Amino acid sequence: MRQPAVYVASKSIHGPQWRALRDAGLNIISMWIDESGEGQTVDWAALWDRCIAETKRADVLLLLHEPHETPKGSLVEMGAALAKGLPIFYVGSPDLLSALKHRNVRTFNTLPEAIAAIATLRDELRA
Repeated sequence: MRQPAVYVASKSIHGPQWRALRDAGLNIISMWIDESGEGQTVDWAALWDRCIAETKRADVLLLLHEPHETPKGSLVEMGAALAKGLPIFYVGSPDLLSALKHRNVRTFNTLPEAIAAIATLRDELRA
């Protein structure tokens, strides 16, 4: 049974949190988290090509928006996930975007709840 491939989308400030979760065993495939510090991205066009390609390889998109944040780049990743038909696990205000009403989007109150739900995808991946 394989771990679901998780693409994470959020503000870059959350990069350290995502790296810690990856180190703890969550199969995060988002490489942007390794260059999420200010000034670390040299080629933005190449970064976006990678982000979209990685989203398309994922089994699930985990999208995080804290209350004080404005979604920007994560909306591109969300669009790529929706185009592929991926499940999207969203943590944040359920009233933020009308796209959250899409049938592939599940909303969660906390990140631990969303991560626990990702574990349930393993059974679907076996089929």
